[in-house]
Amino acid sequence: MKVQIWFLKATLLVINIPLLLMSVFWWPRLMVNIAAVLPRVVILGGVVGLLLYGMTGLLLWSGFQLIRILNEVAKQGSFGLMTSQALRQIRRAAIWNTVGYMVSLPFFYFVADRTDAPGSMLI
Repeated sequence: MKVQIWFLKATLLVINIPLLLMSVFWWPRLMVNIAAVLPRVVILGGVVGLLLYGMTGLLLWSGFQLIRILNEVAKQGSFGLMTSQALRQIRRAAIWNTVGYMVSLPFFYFVADRTDAPGSMLI
């Protein structure tokens, strides 16, 4: 059981490290590029950045809750009250992440239309 929980924690770490790297290195460049391509709509880069960082925060919060669940299962060997609360928080974060993605879709369409990038419209 301990090996399986360790493997799940390692997998969670492997998933979250690229997310952190993207939020540190790629997304600031994305916001600068949006501001350069669309100088009249400077607020668009800020809105897209706010949505991206908000969704990243929710995903990282979900990862933290998953680690709490794995630690609790490693200690007790079963689900308890704390794990069910963590699962509810993960569900709420997933719902808000979906809402954030749906809100950001028109902004991606607007940027893709202005930059004539058909690949971005597929997002």
